[in-house]
Amino acid sequence: MRVLFPEGKNACFSGAVEAIDYLHSFNTKTILIEPEKIFVRNEDKALYLVIFDGSTYEYLIRRSFLEKLFKWYSFPIRQLEYFDIDTITAMCNDYIINIKAKYVNIKIEDGDALTITSEKFSDVNDIELIQNLDTQGIERIFIDDYTTSIRIEEKFRMKPFRGDEFGMGMLISNSETGFSAVKIKDYLLRYVCSNGAYIHETNSTAKFYHYNLFVQSVFDKVNAMLEDIEVRGGKIEARIRKMEEPISSESILQINKNITRATAIKLLNDVIDTDRTLSRYELFNLITERAKAFDQTRRMIIEGIAGNLVETVN
Repeated sequence: MRVLFPEGKNACFSGAVEAIDYLHSFNTKTILIEPEKIFVRNEDKALYLVIFDGSTYEYLIRRSFLEKLFKWYSFPIRQLEYFDIDTITAMCNDYIINIKAKYVNIKIEDGDALTITSEKFSDVNDIELIQNLDTQGIERIFIDDYTTSIRIEEKFRMKPFRGDEFGMGMLISNSETGFSAVKIKDYLLRYVCSNGAYIHETNSTAKFYHYNLFVQSVFDKVNAMLEDIEVRGGKIEARIRKMEEPISSESILQINKNITRATAIKLLNDVIDTDRTLSRYELFNLITERAKAFDQTRRMIIEGIAGNLVETVN
């Protein structure tokens, strides 16, 4: 895909004030409009969204807008790399023409078309989310055009093995651009090497979709999960202690496939090519250590797959 996109948001912060100032620095507006009044054109390897509503307005299209439009129709985003800009432009306009909703929301940020969502989309504001979570102690905030991820500092400590201590906090992620639901999940941090993993099992996660969403319910759930974190942490510690048994080569092969499918990274190829036997715990630490080499989005995906090694302990 030979398309030039304007640069979007991509930043990491260790506190709420800096993150809020960063978000305030962008000029953002949402346009509610009928789909038949918008179309896409291209010029000089760039895509433009044209809006005609009495007057004509043009906005450079960010990658997030293009991917959200194609996600609406479940089109595999990686396939876009095989198309030229004229084909992509034609596909965009075909998809826009076939939108069934009477209206769509177009979010504009600093003069760029950031995303397109249904008129029923309930926006959870990142600034409001950060302000509400700041009282719980924010350790890190990652922001890009797709997701804002807020990591709450560790609230529970465990020592499943001598000299090996973990902290357990929570991660709250939100997508103002409509790429995912609001998600709350437990986060494990191994202090000896700063490796991390996310726990996805039912009692350790919550999900809120951006449709008819009452925002206060997100904060209520965060508070409820924080009150219960010691109970969940005790159960997770007991599972980690059971992770010293060997893991089969077939399981490692499947985990590697899962990582490759989700991130295009062949993380464990060297492990598969050897006869070395690993315990489940050794594999967990290997995956989380290697995850640190990648960008935040892919790192979080890999750390989530690592967390599954804890969840699946009987």
